[in-house]
Amino acid sequence: MQKPRAQISEVSVMWPCPLDCIKEGIADGTFKKDANPYLIRSMLMGTIEHLFIHWHMQGKPQGKTSIIDMLNPFIEIVLDGIRTKKEIPGTTLYLKLEDVNVLGKLIQKKEGGTSSKDKNK
Repeated sequence: MQKPRAQISEVSVMWPCPLDCIKEGIADGTFKKDANPYLIRSMLMGTIEHLFIHWHMQGKPQGKTSIIDMLNPFIEIVLDGIRTKKEIPGTTLYLKLEDVNVLGKLIQKKEGGTSSKDKNK
């Protein structure tokens, strides 16, 4: 078993890793350009620490929710908040149902087509 100082030393060596990953994600466009990497790291590490301490104080309950099961939803929430939104090529058009008929008539008029009602006359 390692002494506490050795464990602290290991953590301090790994501490920059999340920050580097977050900065890299901002630089390559995975994360929003205006994201604050230091704030994101603090949120992630602080929550992980809080959840681990809470879980550990419960006596590392076996058979209940694991620490990973507790962390996954939180990490997804944070990542969803900092990811850039990928735009799908094209245009999204939101219409009210009554506007669909008007749009259909405009398209038919432009294409010079007739509706099925006109054909039955």
